Amino acid sequence: MASPRGTAKFYFAPKPKPSAPKRSIIHQPPMETTTFDSAYQRAQMLYERSRWSEAAEWFQRALEAEPNHPHSHAMLAMCWIQDPTTLDRAVGAAQRAVALDPEDSHLFAILSIVQMDSSKPGQYLKRKEALASAKTAVQLDPDSDFAHAAQAHAHLRLDQPREAETAARTALSLNPDNTMATQALSAALLQLGKREDHRHLIQNQLTENPDDDQAHVSAGWQALADGRHQDANNHFREALRLDPMNEVARSGLVESFRARSFIYRWYVQYCQWIARISGGRTTAIMIGGFIAYKILGTTLKQFSPGLATALMVLWLTLVLWSFLARGIGSALMLKDRFARLALQPKEKWEGICLGLLILLALTFAGLTFVPNVVAEPMHALVLFLAAVPVASAFSNDHHIGRWIYAALAIIAAGCALIATPSALVMFQDAPGASLAAVALLIGVATTWLTSLRILFA
Repeated sequence: MASPRGTAKFYFAPKPKPSAPKRSIIHQPPMETTTFDSAYQRAQMLYERSRWSEAAEWFQRALEAEPNHPHSHAMLAMCWIQDPTTLDRAVGAAQRAVALDPEDSHLFAILSIVQMDSSKPGQYLKRKEALASAKTAVQLDPDSDFAHAAQAHAHLRLDQPREAETAARTALSLNPDNTMATQALSAALLQLGKREDHRHLIQNQLTENPDDDQAHVSAGWQALADGRHQDANNHFREALRLDPMNEVARSGLVESFRARSFIYRWYVQYCQWIARISGGRTTAIMIGGFIAYKILGTTLKQFSPGLATALMVLWLTLVLWSFLARGIGSALMLKDRFARLALQPKEKWEGICLGLLILLALTFAGLTFVPNVVAEPMHALVLFLAAVPVASAFSNDHHIGRWIYAALAIIAAGCALIATPSALVMFQDAPGASLAAVALLIGVATTWLTSLRILFA
């Protein structure tokens, strides 16, 4: 069975934000001297308005007045975590807060969030450290809903949706209004394919606060999972209207545009089905499916070679579909002027590169039916398989693996594009055959590397 490599990537965990008093504030320039209380209060107000850089400045001014105030260090870390250029400083500030008060559960929960959000995809040891910090927060105060919510967030980022669901439900049992726990529970239920539970959660969210952008994000993902791409599009647009800086909503909007392609829409449904039957263990299902395919194929060869060939074609179709469906959706988005506005440059290049490879592959597939043209199904297969590492390279966020997959994609696509023109003359020529073999080998290897999550995140 082909692995739904993108299941975990459909749903994004928003960055948690510890609550602070909400008051109106008129921004004033920093004073030459200020008391700790006034600086800390102003910093909190700016933080609640998501004015991270200004809030960080005022937390620093508060620390000038009282250098050993742990919560100022912790909130400064939460400001710095919003800026990629200050990620390392954020971890240092959070660790300083914990060092000043090692018995404070709240500080360990913030440390967990900062450690998790500063880690790069594929840095599992750092993410396990974040989980350990969250567990310490829970041990220090088992009745802290914030600590349990931080643990749910950590489990979610470690692709442990069942554990995330348990921690999030515990947090909500302590405080039903904990938005971070609600968001973590929503993402966990989606990954586990628990549609009814998730629909009930969304209904409660929208009933209690119809102007909550995160509630609309959750509703959008659920609509997308149900195959209602237009409803999903509406929810994501509403979320962006409420918070134009919501990156999760923008990503969801892009997914809803991709889902206008029935190929990609079926792929989303397939991923949801796998999530429901596997309980989050998609890799085990994939390996079991492949073993079953090999056993069945070997058996059919003895009795009906034709059925064995049909099974192989079906398997290849399923594998290629699971890897290329997203690329097809991205390519189709390029035709829509409004949809293009939601794309980032990387997503546009994904649509261009995969669209060209797939179009060329389909062209060669069509040429096999044209008389007097030297074209075979193998020519199209080379291009289709060369598109697999290209698709994986664009969807890989692993801090090391993305460069390796990009190199494999360039080699595979280059070999395929050089080999296929010569195929119209004579595919069996030595250079063309060798290059095609390299593209095929890389394509097949990438399906396994990606499915087994080797340097892929």
